[in-house]
Amino acid sequence: PLLDAARATSAERKGRVRSTIHKFAGDSFSEGQGDGTVELAAASSATSTEDDLQHIDWILYRDGRGLQLRPVLYEILLERLANGRYPSDHFPVQASFDLVPQPTA
Repeated sequence: PLLDAARATSAERKGRVRSTIHKFAGDSFSEGQGDGTVELAAASSATSTEDDLQHIDWILYRDGRGLQLRPVLYEILLERLANGRYPSDHFPVQASFDLVPQPTA
């Protein structure tokens, strides 16, 4: 199965926003405004178990034969370009993984 790095309980989470969408407004954008294609308003009062309702950018991974990927960091990057603009209407996401050898059967 495909796994999501943002959901990995062992991964450290960085980034002070809950949703990666910002429509070029940066961290002043309210997730509840949505983008017209994804309904985020209902999720703006979500509990921690419902945070997935605002989770629209993904880093998916799958363990390989003899190798387990263990997410150790999931981060939402909030920086702007040198000219002060954002390169996208979504904040970029990144993840770091540990590679853990597993015995093969």
